[in-house]
Amino acid sequence: MVRKLGTVMIMVADIERSIAFYRDVLGLEVEQLSGEWAQADAGGTYIGLHGSERGGAGGEAPFALMFDVDDVEETFRAIATRGAETLEEPHEQPYGKIATVKDPDGYAVQLIEPSHR
Repeated sequence: MVRKLGTVMIMVADIERSIAFYRDVLGLEVEQLSGEWAQADAGGTYIGLHGSERGGAGGEAPFALMFDVDDVEETFRAIATRGAETLEEPHEQPYGKIATVKDPDGYAVQLIEPSHR
């Protein structure tokens, strides 16, 4: 039986660049490093970064990583200050406040302050 999302694996063009983004910009702890594989703890769900020549989102990314945050505006400003490319400023949606940044391969990283806390 499925209990929760355990790992999201994404193919990346440059493993070191992606590790730096998830560790240094988003502030996640990288727990595993092995060749072209790295795994970062995102609050009990893991992001698996797999280096590959096919890596990178190119155009529109087929999915987004979504992180719940306590204060979307504060988190968005902090991440943008640390070098993330911003896509959408914080704004209201029916489910809460949301903002979007990009990782180095063009994948959308959404920050959500849920309205149902």
